[in-house]
Amino acid sequence: MRRLASGMTLLEVVLAISIVVMMMGGTYAFYTDILGARDRVVQTAERINAVRSVMSRLTDELDAAKLYPFVNIGLSGQTDRMEFMTVVLPGRAAWALRGLTEEPIPAEHDLQLVGYRLRTTEDDSGEILVEGLERTCQRRLTATEVEEGQEIDLSLMTPHVRFLSLQYWDGSAWTPTWSADSLPPAVRITLGFQPLPEGVEPEEYPYDTFARTVFLPGAVAETGGTIVRGLGGDGP
Repeated sequence: MRRLASGMTLLEVVLAISIVVMMMGGTYAFYTDILGARDRVVQTAERINAVRSVMSRLTDELDAAKLYPFVNIGLSGQTDRMEFMTVVLPGRAAWALRGLTEEPIPAEHDLQLVGYRLRTTEDDSGEILVEGLERTCQRRLTATEVEEGQEIDLSLMTPHVRFLSLQYWDGSAWTPTWSADSLPPAVRITLGFQPLPEGVEPEEYPYDTFARTVFLPGAVAETGGTIVRGLGGDGP
């Protein structure tokens, strides 16, 4: 009786290789999808943390906003930027003990002129690109001439925030601008991750936004009382 030859035919080899390749492809696609989901979650968390950080700092600085009577500066604002005077506490170095031979600590001012705006650049084709939210800070208010990058510090707070819309409460309605010789009772801040599309008004911003209304105690102190008028359905 003839014994059957053992082994695999060419068709079986090709079929086995095809199955292995398909399994490897499916595993790779699953792994890539998991990595993509992880990256999206991390990016979303970074964006949300950036918005929270910006809102927290803006709230703290607006809470301490003050009218500077010597030059009559309070808050100057437009829809996409604002600049205001705020009170700051001395840094940790001001409380550190120093020896007699050490250099004295540089003087620190308790008032600073800070500003918020979007940082933009222009590409080779002339298109305006938004890089993120920028903060300016002038610490020495007595300087006769100031220049950004020297007397005025520039810093990119976050590249994630690329939409900024500001409104100012005048006691009866929201206004898109505010003069520099006073403080508004409240400021409404709206942030977004995507730049404002060309030809679209800020009120028609088509993407998700994060909004907060900040009341300015310094405005109440400036008027000598509590502002109660105009707090209807459209109030702050």
